[in-house]
Amino acid sequence: MRERLKEILENTEFTPVNREIKKRVFRKEVISQTAYQKYRIFQPQIKHTLMKMKQDLLPVLKRKKTHILRYQYIGKRLDMAHLWNPEKRIFQTKIPSQNMDTAIGFLLDQSGSIDRKRWETSVLTALCVVEGWISQGNFYTRAGYIQEVYRYAIKAVDRLKYYQESVLLYAVKHQKKHFLKLYEENTELFLELPWNSILFQKAFYEEYVNLNTLNFQNLKECRKIKECSAIEKTDMLQKEYTFAEIKLFAVCPDRAYIRLYHKLNYRRVDDRLRVMQEVVKKRLLDKVTSEETLERVAAFLSHKPLSKWVKEELGNISGLVGMDILDLFLSWEEVVRFLPEVKNGFQLRYLIANKEKLSGYPNFQSVYAELVKNDPHWEWMKNTFAFSDSFIREHEANIQTFLEQGGSEILYEFYKGDTGQTEMLRRLLVAELMGKFKDLKYHDADLEKELAFPISEKQLKLWAENLQLQRKEWKIWEEDRFLPVMQIGELPDKTCLSYKTGMYRKCLLSCFDSNKKIIYISYQGKIVLRAILRLTKASEEKMERENKEFQFVDFTKDTGKKEKPEQLVLFLEKAYVKGISDRLEQEMFKLLFRMVKEKAGRLSISLLISRDYFGNIPSGWFQKESRYIYISATKGKEQYLDSLGGNHGIASEGKYLQASVFRPISPEKCAYERMEGEEFSEIS
Repeated sequence: MRERLKEILENTEFTPVNREIKKRVFRKEVISQTAYQKYRIFQPQIKHTLMKMKQDLLPVLKRKKTHILRYQYIGKRLDMAHLWNPEKRIFQTKIPSQNMDTAIGFLLDQSGSIDRKRWETSVLTALCVVEGWISQGNFYTRAGYIQEVYRYAIKAVDRLKYYQESVLLYAVKHQKKHFLKLYEENTELFLELPWNSILFQKAFYEEYVNLNTLNFQNLKECRKIKECSAIEKTDMLQKEYTFAEIKLFAVCPDRAYIRLYHKLNYRRVDDRLRVMQEVVKKRLLDKVTSEETLERVAAFLSHKPLSKWVKEELGNISGLVGMDILDLFLSWEEVVRFLPEVKNGFQLRYLIANKEKLSGYPNFQSVYAELVKNDPHWEWMKNTFAFSDSFIREHEANIQTFLEQGGSEILYEFYKGDTGQTEMLRRLLVAELMGKFKDLKYHDADLEKELAFPISEKQLKLWAENLQLQRKEWKIWEEDRFLPVMQIGELPDKTCLSYKTGMYRKCLLSCFDSNKKIIYISYQGKIVLRAILRLTKASEEKMERENKEFQFVDFTKDTGKKEKPEQLVLFLEKAYVKGISDRLEQEMFKLLFRMVKEKAGRLSISLLISRDYFGNIPSGWFQKESRYIYISATKGKEQYLDSLGGNHGIASEGKYLQASVFRPISPEKCAYERMEGEEFSEIS
């Protein structure tokens, strides 16, 4: 009972004045012998009071279902002048109540005119009422009162939490018979719903959704649909909503999406839902605030759904994101005649950025011919990295290609993150524009320095070669070029390495270390997976951090050279996946594992795979083991290792971290067989 009272107290809303008063639940469970004797003396009067209370109080409570008595209301400030008179009001000002809940309070006079005997009589009178209330079975509880007054027995009422009880009491009082039947047939499912389920939000069942419209599938979905901060009462313009509508609103990033929903000109709810699901998935409104913008977007989407715009007018443009489409809708008149020639999102953004100048150009090629002149970030790039006029003239073709691929935009967004890596970025960019990026990545003995391990010339050559495989609608390839690697935090999905918003974007440039590569997989031309592949060292034995200090020899210690237990390995980090069905996932991961096995085989070294692939490993291909993985040196000062705890700085370099990994089973036991016609080739 104490816990129940605490729960009620915590969920009770008080007026501002009462909120400041400290409250606690007090329940005396052990009654003294003296108190019990006094109680026995008054027991005959208690029984008489019980009978009288039952005769007078129950009819009053039952009548409350249909009408409210003259002075039966709550209010503010006691009317002290008339409080003594039972025929007068209790409160000075009335506060109308919208529900039928009943609470009985006791006001005990503690003034000097009340002697000890009168005080004890007052306390015992209160006890009479309490005992009488309890004598009515479950009538003294909130649920018990509803069950008595409305003659409905709630199933498993003793197992209900306060928030569960609230929705059921509402259903009983408002005769939501279909919902109550749903509860009775699926009681255990209802009781398992989390406290923050949308079903237990008061506005959900009182204002937005008719509980009688819910079904078993809706009840199951309430396990995952939580209270939504994007739903605000001022945006909810309809009298009633379907569960499917509220389900959609619950996943909306912000209220702009809900406001757009109400502006769409579709008669059928299903049509509006279909359109808005595409809008939410594409994150079309992530920067929208004005009603004027929403009205314009609604006009486009009321004409036809987003998917049709993308397939028909924008079908030739790859790499579009939601904000590109939004900006296009807002710049439609200026840009529309150039759309058939646009190939990617970077080109579209270039047109939108220069929309005020487009009237002077006859076609897209003429606009693009002046890319260096019109690119919105070229002047910034030229000044920030101090390109001389002679450098620009000498490498004009490479600069043009770089701008066409959206390079200036990517660099600008990364630079805004203030990572303090301007000089490092300049060196990478200069090498890219000079056509020497590969030479920079695998420069001289950089790989040996990063790993503190001898690398043969043959191994370096094989490691630098990028493998690829095209099979039907699948393509997998190794990537080490500048712009594709800069985008690993955006493709196929946003991660902490995003060059725009990533929490650890300062670790992005470490991906250009000699010992790191990126693996991409695309399906039907769309990138669906990326993973980092590292060439590093590993040991079965525990290894101490390597001491890189140069010191005099100590002849008191054994100076004989010992063979280290470490070996060169290929380590596949955690993969990021988006946009592929469960049905195709297994085929995709098999392709990934074939690629890394092929690479390790060509290098004649062991392959280790992160434990994050648990659940994706084909049966009979790999076995789980423990290894100590080496953290290599990095030119980027900080690096992000997905499978080894995340961010690592200079202090971590040279350490060995223990990790659970998967290692291929020996070839004679391995179920892997190369598929017919499968041949990995080097990317020229």
